[in-house]
Amino acid sequence: MSDWRYRLGQMRRALTAFMTPVDEAAAEAVLAPELMHLFRRMRRSEQLHSLRVMHLLRAQGHTNRDLLTAALLHDCGKSRVAFALAGRVAVVIGAKLFPRRV
Repeated sequence: MSDWRYRLGQMRRALTAFMTPVDEAAAEAVLAPELMHLFRRMRRSEQLHSLRVMHLLRAQGHTNRDLLTAALLHDCGKSRVAFALAGRVAVVIGAKLFPRRV
């Protein structure tokens, strides 16, 4: 899949995330309670993305708890700064147009 198609799908999922339920039970089965706090601080779209990554890893046969934890929390640092979708789009486009500056 080309990068622009992936990015368009990513933006569509972010814009429609409010309509998609988050399967917190799947995250709770992997994460310790103190880590669930980090998961819940992430935006809904990031939670859904993290769950998709975890399910993809499981579909590939991965069962290592640390790997699945990393899948669920790999974007948790983004919750420290409010960064609107438009800003994220600008960063992605800027990275493509000016890779050395980014």
